[in-house]
Amino acid sequence: RWYLMSNSAVWEDMKFSEKGIREVESKLFNTLGNVYSFFATYANIDGYTGREAIVPLARRPELDRWILSRLQTTAVEADTAYAAFHPTRAARAVERFVDELSNWYIRRSRRRFWSAKGSQDESDKWAAYQTVHTCLETVARMMAPLAPFFSEQLFQRLHMPGAASAESVHLAEYPTVDPEGLDEALEHRMRFAQTIASLVLRLRNRAGINIRQPLSRVLVVLGTGLRRTAVAKVEPIILHEVNVKRIEYVSGEDRLVRRTARPNFRRLGRRLGRRMPKVKMAVARLDQEALNMYMRDGSIDIRVGAETVTLEPGDLHISTEGIRGWHVGSDEGVTVALDTTLTQELSYEGLARECINRLQNLRRRAGFSVTERIAVEYRATPALAAALAKHKAWLRNEVLALTFKPVPEPSGEAVESFAFGGEELRLGVRRI
Repeated sequence: RWYLMSNSAVWEDMKFSEKGIREVESKLFNTLGNVYSFFATYANIDGYTGREAIVPLARRPELDRWILSRLQTTAVEADTAYAAFHPTRAARAVERFVDELSNWYIRRSRRRFWSAKGSQDESDKWAAYQTVHTCLETVARMMAPLAPFFSEQLFQRLHMPGAASAESVHLAEYPTVDPEGLDEALEHRMRFAQTIASLVLRLRNRAGINIRQPLSRVLVVLGTGLRRTAVAKVEPIILHEVNVKRIEYVSGEDRLVRRTARPNFRRLGRRLGRRMPKVKMAVARLDQEALNMYMRDGSIDIRVGAETVTLEPGDLHISTEGIRGWHVGSDEGVTVALDTTLTQELSYEGLARECINRLQNLRRRAGFSVTERIAVEYRATPALAAALAKHKAWLRNEVLALTFKPVPEPSGEAVESFAFGGEELRLGVRRI
């Protein structure tokens, strides 16, 4: 039902594929199920009841206020679409929100759920629970017209004993907009954060550098529509997402990139005919400022003899070459440059992160609960052993290890060998 509604408008020819159904199941329903499972796991550990004092919106972190604003925006978009008898738009609005909830909000908030109950971060923990609960419950109500059974199941699972809520999602009111929860400026700067993070991750992939390997810095080019004050407010989110130590800001691209242009002959040839050779020479003479103007404005006027020719979007093929040691990328008017130089300190931290990843996976495969303390024994090649010794305290804290020691032959309830980055590691873990 959801696939048929979201895939194409009901008055258009039906586009059907079993692959499409599997994608909807994976990207929407399984994703929502995973978000609920994550929420429920830690809520049960911490004894969250839903009756805790509500953390005021103004005291919640920017990430909470952003996802709650996106929730309001999505509710308006879906309600408007339903009212116009356009369920496809409503379904797609919900899909976009669920993707942001899972792949941006939850991933950025995980540590808040891990903090110990009774710690100084307890109000932050409750704010996170309350935010996720609100998002899931509201999504269930938005989905109800198109996915009646799944939305009812999700709604019932979220119901807290003693809470004042409808008996069924189908007896609940459709979400109404709370103007205090809308923050267009926050949504705008978070889109910048997402665009910058997406670019940096793309550059990491191009350079073949794993996300667990920290890098020193990324340069963000300030310009039309992109202000330092806007990026600075979401800077910690960006740095955590892309695993980079700091952001530096520059006011122009010239020190980062050199652009070259060539005409789109297929597009321009039909329009310019015999003038094409002269246009080609004029394009070759365009300087960096002119090419930056074309990239920014989407068009540029050039002189061809006594005539002025306007080049529009798609008339030029622009190539960008980054400075040595940097990878440069642009998208949606945002340009960033990533410093890919690795120091020994950065390399050691990257190796420690790789070890944490292997230990967490080994814990899960061994069937340990998320709260169980463990003892770890390991054997590692020299560079990796030095990295683990340097980051021992941090490593123990991350994997809940009471002991973490090198031995000639690791033992435990689960033992496994790994190889990564030219290093070899053998781990043994046991419950304490």
